[in-house]
Amino acid sequence: MSTSISQHFSPWSLLKFTFPSIIMMMFMSLYTIVDGIFISRFIGSNALSSLNIVYPVASIVIAIGTMLATGGNAVISRYLGEEKIQLAKECLSLFTLTGFLLSLLMSILSLLFPDFISRALGANDLLLADCRTYLSILMGFAPACMLQTLFQMPYSQRPVSKTTRILFPIFITMIAGIINAGLDYVLIVSCDLGIAGAALATGLGQMVPALAGLVFFLNQKHALHLTRFTMHTKELIQACYNGSSEMVTNLSASVVSILY
Repeated sequence: MSTSISQHFSPWSLLKFTFPSIIMMMFMSLYTIVDGIFISRFIGSNALSSLNIVYPVASIVIAIGTMLATGGNAVISRYLGEEKIQLAKECLSLFTLTGFLLSLLMSILSLLFPDFISRALGANDLLLADCRTYLSILMGFAPACMLQTLFQMPYSQRPVSKTTRILFPIFITMIAGIINAGLDYVLIVSCDLGIAGAALATGLGQMVPALAGLVFFLNQKHALHLTRFTMHTKELIQACYNGSSEMVTNLSASVVSILY
């Protein structure tokens, strides 16, 4: 079986290969920027401060997802190159379930202890209400955020046509970004939901690529899809180790935000 990861790479072909992931990361970053623009313009500086205070919690979800995605991609790609297709599918399923459960746990903790987390990150009495609202709603979509991050890497090496491999993930992520921006206007400006509208817009925008990824990888017609699996502890540790540098890079932004 020929897979895209097994080809010989020149600098140009490597850039084309990574282009979908680059574009998707850019659009994911735009979620927060768009929220910040609408919040500062239509709600106020206190609400913008509240977003910046609690957003590091969501960044932790993205960091863990990036770790599993980048590290897991290396493991999956190796098994695809070795023609171990079943093992590659089981690893994809294991990494997806692991990330989903971790994000679900973080979502539950954020919903149970929003005040404690907000104050631990620096919220005062003036900002606590907005911090609680934004954190609770945004982290309610943490599993969607995790799946969106996880499915970025397998998209780039799945064994489908070149055009689909490049355009489909970019298209889905662009649509998600447009939906996020559109919902920001509708929920914040038209419906006057305040910071709750900003959190809802971001979460609903993340649902689009998450659901699209699930639909794709649940389709058994594709060579690489979600399946039943047994526990592969060695591969999970390898994925976490390989992706740990990317996780630390993402976490560093959260640490800087907390310090500011």
